[in-house]
Amino acid sequence: MIITRNTPKEEVLALGKECKRCGKCCSFGAGFAQFDELPKIADFLKINIDDLKKDYFDEKNIFNKRVYEPKLKKSDGMPFGPCIFMKADICTIHDVKPLHCMVGNCNRYGEDISEWYTVNYLVDIKSPESIRQWKARVDLKPTIKGAAPAEMVGKKKLKQIIEYKLI
Repeated sequence: MIITRNTPKEEVLALGKECKRCGKCCSFGAGFAQFDELPKIADFLKINIDDLKKDYFDEKNIFNKRVYEPKLKKSDGMPFGPCIFMKADICTIHDVKPLHCMVGNCNRYGEDISEWYTVNYLVDIKSPESIRQWKARVDLKPTIKGAAPAEMVGKKKLKQIIEYKLI
C-alpha cells in the first residue's frame, strides 16, 4: 500500500492495528496529543485537564502548532526515556490514547504513517509560518505523495509565503 497525504484516516488506523504491542516505540519517546484529545484522557484517569497537562504532558510547538507530548521517564541524564504512560511495556491509557499513538508504530508503514499524521494534523495550511517550517523540513527529507508544500498550498501561494508576502 502507498500512503499519501489523502489516505483516509480509517485506512491508516487499520494499518496502525498491525502494532505488535512490544512497547519499543514508547520505550524511547512518546507520541503527541492534540488539545481536543486531552479530555478523554483526563476522564479516563479521573483527573482534570489542568492536572493532566501539568503532571503528564509537556507542551510543544511543532510546525507552529501547539501539541502535547507525554512526559518521559528519563534516567541517567539521558534526553529520552519511556513514555510516562508505559508500565511493563504496556500503555496504561491504551483505550484512550491519542491518534498519533494509535497510528504510529514500528511496522513497515511506520515512517509513512508518521508523515501522514504530520501533514494532516501538525502542518496547518492556513498558517504561513507552519508552511515555511514544513518546507524547510521537506527540503531536507522528501515526504509522502501530496505533502510537498507546493502540492498543499499551490506554487504561487508557496512563493508568497516563502518571500514573507503572506504573514
